[in-house]
Amino acid sequence: MKKISRFLSVFICAVIALTVIASADDQLPVMNAYTTQEGVTLFVESPGAGVEQVYIGNAACQRLTESELGATRTVVLLDNSLSIQEGYRQGIKTFLTDLVAARNDGDTFTIATFSEDVVYLTQDDNDYLAIKEKIDAITFANQKSYFTKALYQVLSDIAESGTIQYTRVIVIADGAENEELGYTDDELYQKIRAVQVPIDTIGCSTGDNAENLKKMFSLSRISNGKDYLIDNTSLPDILQDVIQEENHLVRIDVTPTQAMSDGTVRSVRVNFTGGAYASAEIAMPFWAAAEPEPETETAPAVEPAAEQTGLLRPGEPLFLALCAAAALVLVAVILVIAAALLVYYMTQSYVLGGAVGVIGIVIIAVMYVADSSAFQGAFGNLISALSLTGHFYNFSSGLIDIAGIVYYLSGSFLFLFLADQAVEKRRWC
Repeated sequence: MKKISRFLSVFICAVIALTVIASADDQLPVMNAYTTQEGVTLFVESPGAGVEQVYIGNAACQRLTESELGATRTVVLLDNSLSIQEGYRQGIKTFLTDLVAARNDGDTFTIATFSEDVVYLTQDDNDYLAIKEKIDAITFANQKSYFTKALYQVLSDIAESGTIQYTRVIVIADGAENEELGYTDDELYQKIRAVQVPIDTIGCSTGDNAENLKKMFSLSRISNGKDYLIDNTSLPDILQDVIQEENHLVRIDVTPTQAMSDGTVRSVRVNFTGGAYASAEIAMPFWAAAEPEPETETAPAVEPAAEQTGLLRPGEPLFLALCAAAALVLVAVILVIAAALLVYYMTQSYVLGGAVGVIGIVIIAVMYVADSSAFQGAFGNLISALSLTGHFYNFSSGLIDIAGIVYYLSGSFLFLFLADQAVEKRRWC
């Protein structure tokens, strides 16, 4: 019994250690992600190092281009109701004017106000004087503002524009309220994840809107944006921070193979030199009538196999790929053995524990023989599912994550059970 208890303790500690190690990776945010007819385009926060490799799923993609950011598009959504206190109003106008004045060649600005509907004052405009005139003419009126509905509409308009360039949204408001009209919070969260643009939120305090501001700021965390409270940070400091955001971004264009271009959503991971990486879930382009790739016949036999499995990186020996595949199966087998030992520990039945172990290993073997690709990326997905910070992030963003609730409750019950068993053993010793 003591050996079994020690084994379970070591196994649980190993899982926690792997989770911590995985969470400690230098993960960078993907700010924008677009699907084009040729492939996918990512705008990623750069660590200052070049791109080492891009993976679509577990397959290494050789056709990629890394380039500078280029012209950017900024969409400003301003609450121009009287809930924005008079002391903030002129400062907000000055902030917007200075932001436009700091633009680079080709950068465009869309300025919009909202009440029950969104009113576009400028759309993708680059003329400083014309934009400044519209900003100066903004008035604050006694009207009801529907924040969720307005932001949902702006994100929908961005998605429908079809423009492939770095795009960000800046929202200036006094918070997100519970609205009787428009869209639900869940619908807005889904739209934010689908459009994939950073939302910078600038909050104006009224003295009794703390909860509304927290709700609005959570949208920045979900979208890889930043949040600011004017009372804590001056508008000139916010301006400098917003201007410098785009100085650390890089554009990456990836062309998937014809086999990958099936319109499905796949995980795209960008590995930078030095260990940093960025990843996102992106829909692949759909090539209905793709022609055979011209260099398939002359390509060496080893390279296509490595690209299909996704386990062999350029320059790595073949045995590393085989070890990686074996490791994925080994982890699954260890989990089954741990489950079998736990069943035996609880029931004191060799038959029941052995049956769980044998059936589990047989299922793994059948799955591997039937479709070995099912194990590709399984270890990474397991670590992500066990990540303490991953589940907590959803809660901190204001999302009710059922999987996270089950995860934390299961972990609590597991360790309470183990603690109870340890106490019982000491009592009878």
